[in-house]
Amino acid sequence: MKLTLGVVGRLRAGPEKDLADDYIIRAATLGRGLGFPAIDLVEYYPKGKTDKGAISAQVLSALPTGSAHCAG
Repeated sequence: MKLTLGVVGRLRAGPEKDLADDYIIRAATLGRGLGFPAIDLVEYYPKGKTDKGAISAQVLSALPTGSAHCAG
């Protein structure tokens, strides 16, 4: 199973970056025993419209077919 952490826009220094780094470190140390490789971090850059619906549609369309997702 492959895990990808997707973020909208550039992930800069701050609480969101700290949280993403924490997830990546946890996956590297604990995930191997559970069969998860390291987490890939992908930054999505919205094109055109910047309303939440348009951004959500762009991100969902970038996911591989058959993948599962959760939004927070």
